[in-house]
Parts: sequence; C-alpha cells; structure tokens
Amino acid sequence: MKRNGRLWYFGLIFILASGNVNADILAQWCVNSDRTVEILGWYAEGNIDVKKTFDPEVELPGGIKGATKIEIGKNKITSSPSAVQLSFLYYKGIKENQKYKISFMYKISQPGKFYANVIMNKKPWSDLAENTCLTIDAKGEGWQKVVLLFTSAYDYKDQIRVPYLALGTLKPGTTLWVNDVKFEMVNEK
Repeated sequence: MKRNGRLWYFGLIFILASGNVNADILAQWCVNSDRTVEILGWYAEGNIDVKKTFDPEVELPGGIKGATKIEIGKNKITSSPSAVQLSFLYYKGIKENQKYKISFMYKISQPGKFYANVIMNKKPWSDLAENTCLTIDAKGEGWQKVVLLFTSAYDYKDQIRVPYLALGTLKPGTTLWVNDVKFEMVNEK
C-alpha cells in the first residue's frame, strides 16, 4: 500500500474541523469505492484466507451506500486477534490529556468477537491511552454503532490508527462490513 500526499484525493473524506457543538471532527472515512478501500491500513498474517473489498450493495442507516467488506475464508487457521487488521490512519497525532472519540458502523454476517483500539502506527504499536481496547461482541443483528472514548496518555505527533480493528478472532465464513468512521476531539465546556 502506498502512502503519499495524494492519499485523500481518492474519495476518502478528510475533515480538519467541524462546527459540531460537542466535538470537532478531525477525520472522517466514508468508504465509497474500490479506491478508498485500497488505501485503508490492512494486514493479514501469512496464508490466512481473508480479503478486503468494496461492497457497493449494502446501505447504512442514513442512506450511506457501500462499505468496506472483510471476508474471512473457510480455511482460517488462527485465533490471534492481530492476525487480521483493518486500520484507519490519522496523520496529525494527538495531545496529552485531550479527550477523543472514535465511532464507526459495522454489520456482521454471524456472531463473533473482534477488538477496536487506538494505537501507534509503528513499532512498538503501543496503546495511546489506558484501557482503550474495546471488545466488540457482535451479534449479527443489522448495523451497529461502536463508540470509543479515550483521553490520550501523552503527546504523540506521528501517525495513529483510529481505530485499529483486530479481526483475527472472527470465525471462518464470517463477513464484516465497516463504514462511517469518525475521529473527533471532544470539547468540554
């Protein structure tokens, strides 16, 4: 995957600020084409049977059409959460003691468990706040919204994954759709 200055020109929405009363949108990913799916952070360990594509046929609440589609093959041979990763990258870092909010919509074809977190986008891949790893016990009941609130433990000026989705624990034959991902700075007044 190439990461360059043209990253945001391919349909991926990147918003620096918003007039929202409670939070400022720092970044928003509304996946709307094959090209936007290609530029998301992606890792699949070794010979795991998994693929990431764009599905134009699904529709989210609110009328958003299409989503990132992750298909876990029937021959999956691992249960390590980090064996399959989907990441939404933010390039401007975070500030110490600042409150942030990550939200996204997902739909899953069968019940399963996966994890959402906020981490560095390089070694040592550390969490950027305490207690940010969220276990998502997905039931397969239509579109669901996930919200992860956190306060940053320190200043970090490099790329971060907001969110980092660890999908390696999903069962063989599972399909997961993800879209409408937002990263916001919470304003407390």
